[in-house]
Amino acid sequence: MVQFTPHVAPFFQGIGLTLHVPLRQSMNARDVHEIFKEFYSGERLVHVTKDAPLVRDNAGMHYSVIGGFAVPLASGGDQGSASLAARRVVLNVTLDNLLKGAATQAIQNMNIAVGIDEFTGIPTPEQPTMSQS
Repeated sequence: MVQFTPHVAPFFQGIGLTLHVPLRQSMNARDVHEIFKEFYSGERLVHVTKDAPLVRDNAGMHYSVIGGFAVPLASGGDQGSASLAARRVVLNVTLDNLLKGAATQAIQNMNIAVGIDEFTGIPTPEQPTMSQS
């Protein structure tokens, strides 16, 4: 079962989430990052980064950012490699809840419903601009 925690803060617009995702096999954070990167490689409105994204990095943008991959320490195992009892990855997601969370999603759905290109009317940058933390 995927568990997620939305973060409440005085953001003008945007939301941050921390997700705990079960793994089917033991793997490290780098492996999980590569899987996400490959899976979302063709998605123009989802960007995957190694670092944890910050809400300010995509406020006013039409995409979500996934990053900050971590695998909890396994008791008695290798650092950063999940044991059979605690196989999960923790990751962060940020999005502008007024754009990607609402307006952009509505435009995407409308475009698909009327049979035009999904991204018509939606600016889609190649890569997000990430803050240095």
